Amino acid sequence: MAKNRDYFLKDIVRDVASETSYSQTEVEEIAKKLFETITTKIVEENKKVYIVGFYNFERKLRKERMGRNLKTGESVAIPSQYTIHAKMTSTLKNKLKEVPVK
Repeated sequence: MAKNRDYFLKDIVRDVASETSYSQTEVEEIAKKLFETITTKIVEENKKVYIVGFYNFERKLRKERMGRNLKTGESVAIPSQYTIHAKMTSTLKNKLKEVPVK
């Protein structure tokens, strides 16, 4: 039985290149530019990014909150920071529901 392994960007590049007329180098350049553009729109321009049928991404602010130092038990202020919120679209969610549980 074949071992199930993770699927990396290089695997995506290889598969897209084999199914199109583009070389692996061209596909890799396009993929890197795509992710760079998405990152810029979310992080720097604070725009929501909608990838229809896949995921929606947006920048969210996590408010400052109190945490605890586990070694000393002392309360510590955790500063506010930005994070990325990713939400699966209903299209992808429905496809996932169709996969039988093993």
